Amino acid sequence: MLLVAKKTMMDEVPDTCQILLLPWIGNLAMIEAVVGNLNKETPKLEGEKITECKMQFTKREDLVTLRLTAPWSCIPEKDKQILKKKPEYAAHLLNPELKEVKTNKWETTDTLLTGYVLVDKAVLQRTLGCSGNNGIFVTRLAQDIITKPNALWISRSENETDESYFARARKEANGAPMTWRRGGGNDLGYQCSDDEIQEKSWALWGVPAFNGPGLVEEWLEQKGWKLKSKPLPPRNRNGPWKIFGTCNEKQSAYAFQADFDGKIRRLSIVPWKTSRKIHEDVQPITTGPRWFCEHFAYDSVGPTQVIDATMPDSPT
Repeated sequence: MLLVAKKTMMDEVPDTCQILLLPWIGNLAMIEAVVGNLNKETPKLEGEKITECKMQFTKREDLVTLRLTAPWSCIPEKDKQILKKKPEYAAHLLNPELKEVKTNKWETTDTLLTGYVLVDKAVLQRTLGCSGNNGIFVTRLAQDIITKPNALWISRSENETDESYFARARKEANGAPMTWRRGGGNDLGYQCSDDEIQEKSWALWGVPAFNGPGLVEEWLEQKGWKLKSKPLPPRNRNGPWKIFGTCNEKQSAYAFQADFDGKIRRLSIVPWKTSRKIHEDVQPITTGPRWFCEHFAYDSVGPTQVIDATMPDSPT
């Protein structure tokens, strides 16, 4: 009877045992094992022949995870049919330079497709610069950035189709990375510098409870603000005021300190963040990672067939 045990680096192997390479579970093709006979006779088993070779490999620390978003309203019908069956094709639509990448966690709703892709740091900036290509938008994970890039949002014209709105937004972006946001309406824009933003929404925190819109507007004008509309009071207790405009002094955020009846009160103005959540039925597409490779066939995917439900047979 033979006994087989995994060999570790420090194990001393008896003279009556044999060391062989045997198949192993997981991602290890072969592993060293010690084989011995209960009768103490040396086994005479033929082991696997090993050929020395070189293989190129990628290190995890050289890769960055990006989030891909594909709003169905921005995707041509041909590409949409491919993406519904092979969502990893989104990586190629975004940046044809990506020859082979690993993707995962693909999900879809009635309005969009989302997933994640691992890209090499060497092509990171070029890939981020491709955001909006063929209707595929790319963003960095919140954990990997300090602040989000500034965006200039483009207003949708009345009765404008999704196709013409996307084409016009892409033209106005003029090569800048495009952005997309949930909620419909004016959901397309492009990344820009602080100087390009004329007005945007801000949250004003710390205003005394009994100050009205007139006092707030007067105070903001004294601080160099030009408002496009009246300040909106908080929607709920302990909430911020909402203002829309720009300040003469360009900053990403503003902080103030004032004396109210001998007490110090601190106020701050920061970019407005919407808290409205869009509830959609999310359906996972894949249960594991999917690889995109330029050598795979993607154009051969046919249109999705919809089979109408049939009436059940009536009892006889």
